[in-house]
Amino acid sequence: TAGAVTLEGEDLLALPEAAMRAVRGARIGMVFQEPSTSLNPVLRVGDQIVEAIQAHTALRGAAARAKAIEWLGRVGIPEPQRRIDEYPFRLSGGQKQRVMIAMTLACEPDFLIADEPTTALDVTIQAQILELLGSLQRDMGMSILLITHDLGVIAETASRVIVMYAGEVVEEAPVTALFAAPHHPYTEGLMRAMPRVGIRRERLATIPGSVPSPTAWPSGCRFHDRCPYAWERCVTDHPPLYQIGGAAGEHVSRCHLAVEPERRARPHEPMAGKMGVGA
Repeated sequence: TAGAVTLEGEDLLALPEAAMRAVRGARIGMVFQEPSTSLNPVLRVGDQIVEAIQAHTALRGAAARAKAIEWLGRVGIPEPQRRIDEYPFRLSGGQKQRVMIAMTLACEPDFLIADEPTTALDVTIQAQILELLGSLQRDMGMSILLITHDLGVIAETASRVIVMYAGEVVEEAPVTALFAAPHHPYTEGLMRAMPRVGIRRERLATIPGSVPSPTAWPSGCRFHDRCPYAWERCVTDHPPLYQIGGAAGEHVSRCHLAVEPERRARPHEPMAGKMGVGA
């Protein structure tokens, strides 16, 4: 209901729909989580890539097909001259995701949104796709917004991390700073719940309770009933994004512990834990 979404200084929310059609695909590309539901099963993959190229660039006909073949090769599809005429069901999950990446990047966008692009893939193919996105990002000078729940993927690929909880940003920091010293209790909980090589314990830590309904956000901090550090202020006062040391905006956290850090030394059982609810 407020704010701005800018691309190279241009407010996208102020653009009419006709102007936004020129932004989608051409300047901003998107790779979705499940390629099988994004590709049309009754059209050859080459037809789908060519359609995107012709919609967002000046290339037509043989030139657009040549561009599609070029990008199938760049994303690692073997024999792209032959595979361009395959239907999606003839391709593996990893190959279909590569087709989606080729379809998106053939239009050479400035900004790529990758929404859980490796969730449906096994770990070997996942690593290959992430390596591919990283190399294409460097080659094209493109920005990538990676949406994921996988902390391992974040550690390997991201340069800056935004942690969200209950519809809002709760922490933002460079990836090395976030993993070295997470500040928000929700981020801490996520880190404790992550299995670590070489460390054996009976059970992984969990965060008690569950995310509140978007139709009934709690008062104060939205995480307070699941937080082991919460006190009266957390129940009544909604915290702003506090600066956590360093340059302005470098590391911020939506937690009152930023101004009363001594309370971190007195953790307790969260209210959600007292109610016997697990997540």
